[in-house]
Amino acid sequence: MQPQINEQVQVETAEGISIALQPAGFAARTLAFGFDSLLRLGAFIAVSMIFGLLGDFGYGLMLISIFVIEWFYPILFEYFTGTTPGKKMLGLKVVYSNGLPLTLPGAMTRNLFRVIDFLPFGYLAGLISILMTRRFQRIGDWVAGTMVVYQHKTKVYYVPQSDLNYLPPFSLKTQEQIAVIRFAERTKTLSQARVDELANILSPFIKHDASCAECLKSLANRYTGKS
Repeated sequence: MQPQINEQVQVETAEGISIALQPAGFAARTLAFGFDSLLRLGAFIAVSMIFGLLGDFGYGLMLISIFVIEWFYPILFEYFTGTTPGKKMLGLKVVYSNGLPLTLPGAMTRNLFRVIDFLPFGYLAGLISILMTRRFQRIGDWVAGTMVVYQHKTKVYYVPQSDLNYLPPFSLKTQEQIAVIRFAERTKTLSQARVDELANILSPFIKHDASCAECLKSLANRYTGKS
């Protein structure tokens, strides 16, 4: 599920780099919560069936297990991975409002305040808070300084490996580097004649004993960290 309205939040890192975060709205968060609730319910049923066979002692263990699952399920998942299974299914992640990864105190704070978000019933306080804030933060998020955002998928480039180590006498802008990488990706679907034809357009700028195509593949390897 992807956001329908552009509500991006611009935050600046300590290094002075501005990054855009897309807060997750009510619908996505509700679906994620519903899926996590089903997983917890399944765990509750399994625990009840197992410890129910142990009589009164098992009943005590069951209550303890249910408490641990209810409260530590979101805390541990969010601390170690930044997301719960339900959030991960929808491409969501919990971060601090400045874009930094969530820590254990933040995970504990935002989840312990679920008690307040639940008031007076059915998470009504949390719902009102989400709908009234630009970053769609429930009360627990306010207190912990966190928000739920969409995770950005990292672009993976599949370029052919080249043994050539070509260093151009000029530097390329970001969009030009991407164009070189995309050319290298497409060489796998084009004939060699077509590859050479396209690469030779840059022959006035590439001075090397190897072919222009091989030089561009070498550059693509360099830009994608393969060399």
